[in-house]
Amino acid sequence: MKRKLCWVFCLLMITHLSRVLYADEASHRAAAEELLEAMQTKQMMSKQMESMRKMIGGFFQMPNVSKEQASEVEARQSKVMDFVYKNMSWDILKPDFVEAYMEVFTESEMKELTSFYKSPIGQKLLEKTPDLTAKTMQVTQKRVMALMPEIQKMASEPSEGTKKDSEKK
Repeated sequence: MKRKLCWVFCLLMITHLSRVLYADEASHRAAAEELLEAMQTKQMMSKQMESMRKMIGGFFQMPNVSKEQASEVEARQSKVMDFVYKNMSWDILKPDFVEAYMEVFTESEMKELTSFYKSPIGQKLLEKTPDLTAKTMQVTQKRVMALMPEIQKMASEPSEGTKKDSEKK
């Protein structure tokens, strides 16, 4: 009798714990979804996809091609972008994004972030991020271009290990 009572108690505890854990996971998931919505992730991804379409369009453009060749290139570009859109849509990526946010942030942290992104300053950050990203990329590009002559020089020189090996011979 005691054994049966013990099994019933264990079963009830497991059932209760699974409900509690599921409720915690469900609210954690809901917090991640709300944060992604507050961050306007779907809209940002749509803008990124459009930028990608333009960038890929630039890769496929070739000077001095016939109209027929240009049409073929355009068809390939469209096929590639349709494939990318199909496989990188928000509906496909959202579950993975939710999981990633759940792994990185606690439910409490996500709620705080959501409050921030819903605030006027959070909205301003979202609005200004593309401009800020473009400006910081320009700064970085200028710095890299200024360093390029030295980088090329360093790349063409033999390394210390190579110098020592050639001196031994």
